[in-house]
Amino acid sequence: MRRRTLGRSAVALPQLCLGAMRFDPQRLTVTEGSRLIAAAHARGVDAWHSSAEYETHEHFCASLRAFRRDHPGARVVHLSKIAAPHFEDPGFDPRILRERVEAQLRALDTERLDVVQWLARSKPIEDARRLADLAAMGDTLADTVRGLQREGKV
Repeated sequence: MRRRTLGRSAVALPQLCLGAMRFDPQRLTVTEGSRLIAAAHARGVDAWHSSAEYETHEHFCASLRAFRRDHPGARVVHLSKIAAPHFEDPGFDPRILRERVEAQLRALDTERLDVVQWLARSKPIEDARRLADLAAMGDTLADTVRGLQREGKV
């Protein structure tokens, strides 16, 4: 499958990515999930979008582990949605972002997240407040991401 470079990064992504939100254990066994991943992978899809926020996340991770067991050395590109702050968080805390990245690394059994889809959530949802919060956290967020990049985690 053709790949495209993400912006000015070194990350080359396939044109298709498989999302993990619908890996529902009531509809799909771990074995079936692994087979689905393998079928997509055989067709050139090696990028997987996941989030710990999805109720199906643990089931997807189990399916991915089964795929890796049956396909050692298969290339896997991880795109992960991570919110920090999340709705219930009091504000941006670099330790929380780092903890959520590291938890996702452990759950996916990988050393690096190739792409982090970062979200800043808050309650109440008011754009003026959110924009002010984004401006206030900008430098700290950038420093935190650079640190995670230096460590090879993102």
